[in-house]
Order: sequence, then C-alpha cells, then structure tokens
Amino acid sequence: MIQRHITKTIKSPINNLLGIITDVEKYPQFVKWCIETKVLSQIDANQFAASLSFGYNAFNYKYTSLVKWGTNANGTILLTATSQDGPFTDMKNTWLLTPLAHNITQINFDICFKLKNSLLAIPAKMAIDHVSQSIVSYFENRALILQDNFIR
Repeated sequence: MIQRHITKTIKSPINNLLGIITDVEKYPQFVKWCIETKVLSQIDANQFAASLSFGYNAFNYKYTSLVKWGTNANGTILLTATSQDGPFTDMKNTWLLTPLAHNITQINFDICFKLKNSLLAIPAKMAIDHVSQSIVSYFENRALILQDNFIR
C-alpha cells in the first residue's frame, strides 16, 4: 500500500471546506490532474457515488468513488472517499476537518491506495509526496479564491 498523511491549518470555515470537497463536479476547475467528474447517485444527504477521471501525460484513468461524511458532537467532520473500481485494488482518501477557531480549520488528509498494475506502483511511490501535498494545496487555494470572491 502507498500512503501519505498531510496536516495543514488553513483560514477557512469548516463548512466551506466541506462544500468544496463534496462538490466533486467542480474538481476539473481547480484540481490539476482531474479531467472529468460526475455524481452518479445521491444515496442520502451525506453520501453519494461519483465517477472521476484523472490523468498525467499519457496516463488517463477513471474510477468510481463512494463518498460519505458525518459530523461529531464537537463539530469535527470526517469524510471518506473509497474507490469501487478503476486502476486501484484498494483506495481510500480521508479528510478530517477540525474547527480550531472562527474561520480556522485544521485539515488531516490521508491517502492510501494499491494499484492493480504493480509496474505503476514504482512511479506512484516516487510521486506520492508531491501529489498529496498538491491535493491539499488545490483545495486550500480553492477555499481562498471562493472566500476572496465572497468578500468582494
């Protein structure tokens, strides 16, 4: 399994971050490697299935992900996205969002996956630090842009 953990504190309300993370159909607008996304079914208020296509250079892949989230008593939100098919034998992303202060949220992002094609595991291991840092940065930048546009 290839896995990484990123912790980052950002200036954004927790519900804004949840909205950005769950708005998968907007990912191609701000996530560099995301080519196409579509919500396939809304299972309930806090769960849906989505297809995501991503690529880098000549490598393009598509998978279906089950996304679900919940909030605990102290306002912390746990969101998980688990692959159902595609290039992974197993893949899970976890976002733990913790409100720290007014408009300040701590993000704990975990990515853990195993690829069906073992030859792709070597470059994936080499790129995982950059990719995981970039994912968190894309969402942070999106939050800052949307917050800036709201203030104007």
